Amino acid sequence: MSHWWPDALKVLSRQRTLVALTQIQETSEVADGLVPSGDWQKSLEQLRLQLAAISGSGKYVECIVSQEFLRQGLVPFQQGLSEKEELAYLRFALNNIYGDIGEDWALTWQQAGIGKAWGVCAIENALLLALEQLCAEFRVKLASIKPLISVVDAQWQSQPSSGWLVLVEAGRMTLSYANKGMPEMLRSIRINDDWPGLLPALIDREQVILESQKDAVFSEQRISVCAPYAASMPANLRGRADYVWLPLNQAVLSALKAAQGNLRVSK
Repeated sequence: MSHWWPDALKVLSRQRTLVALTQIQETSEVADGLVPSGDWQKSLEQLRLQLAAISGSGKYVECIVSQEFLRQGLVPFQQGLSEKEELAYLRFALNNIYGDIGEDWALTWQQAGIGKAWGVCAIENALLLALEQLCAEFRVKLASIKPLISVVDAQWQSQPSSGWLVLVEAGRMTLSYANKGMPEMLRSIRINDDWPGLLPALIDREQVILESQKDAVFSEQRISVCAPYAASMPANLRGRADYVWLPLNQAVLSALKAAQGNLRVSK
């Protein structure tokens, strides 16, 4: 279980089949900036094929969702708030980042630790409903919805959990920093295919910003890179002691490949 992000829906304690909803890989020029929610209708058609492979089985399904379709952030902890006040505060905080988190977005959150920031995740209500309807159509049960960063983070937490975690998807990169297992920052940006050459300078820039904001020095510089659609660490980063390749486990990787059209659903 990730230390950072809660599930969007309650996890049922049953064996679950992994499926994924990802942005279909397409070549396009994109500018640096916050990653907006993508058009998930096309991706739902690919998910339909995944569910058709297990139609009528009654299986419990765990759906991994691309960062493209989510709004996420770390929000400073505020003590003494009721649950209703927490929701209003967290929605306001995400609005300050993204500007469009209205009542048509469902929020879920959890605290990273006592007195620590909240990890907040928002997903469109329409997308939640579409996922539920698809599962009902194919007579399977939606057990949980997991942000991809949550899945990667849970795997990363089994290793020394201080330093940078970099998740690379089609057209977007999610950067996060943890200090002794506690999250300090999260940022999503648009990228092109030249991201490997830009990553070292980007990490340096984000390190300076983070230390300035926190008024602290974070000495751990280990950078773990997870790029599910790449075969291996980019050539310019190989051999660097501070960069570590983080492969996903086979079940998750198979689900992501199925979502891109290479249909192999993990049972």
